[in-house]
Amino acid sequence: MIAEARLRSGRAGSGRAAASQVTQAITTARGCGATGAIMVRGDSAFGTKKVITTCVEQGVEFSLAVARNTRINAAIEAIDETAWTPVHYPGAVEDPDTGALISDAEVAETSYTLPLGRGRTLTVRLVVRQVKDARRPDGLFPVWHHHPFMTNSELPHHRGRHHPPPPRHHRNHLRRPDRRAADWHPVRAVRRELRLAGCRGDHPQPAARRRNPGRR
Repeated sequence: MIAEARLRSGRAGSGRAAASQVTQAITTARGCGATGAIMVRGDSAFGTKKVITTCVEQGVEFSLAVARNTRINAAIEAIDETAWTPVHYPGAVEDPDTGALISDAEVAETSYTLPLGRGRTLTVRLVVRQVKDARRPDGLFPVWHHHPFMTNSELPHHRGRHHPPPPRHHRNHLRRPDRRAADWHPVRAVRRELRLAGCRGDHPQPAARRRNPGRR
């Protein structure tokens, strides 16, 4: 069920008007008879103070990825090394001697006080998933990448959103040059666009500075 949808211009940021969208989606859900707990989930584009404030005012739970900054980095560095727990991914195996999980990812959490402005603060759970850098498998010390998210839910973090995301093949072939086909070439891609445009009687997408013929 789609509770809220909005058409925006192509240049709009991912988190533009996110708070109003969340409000409308919650209103629609409750108007349809939803009486249980509502959780708002989103990526870092939605992990803003405005969205979090909206969730608190609406009385719903939230689980939002957040962009790292100086305060969040300091909170992550303050987590004790013994607090990290291996994530039970499908590829994880058990150590035959200790029975512990051997995985390339670990998860831990800490409390974090989020300033909301106007003297208001909110203490939330900061859950962090750290993943080893696959580009440096033989390093003397492991290099970790941290992926934090905030939540006010009481659910244990092993049921949270640190599980591996579903495959996103429709984006990998665009954003991961190392996963492109061996025969892929940018000139060949442009020629293909021109060829397809000619077959449809269309024109290829113009450059940004050439959309207005009188503009240079």
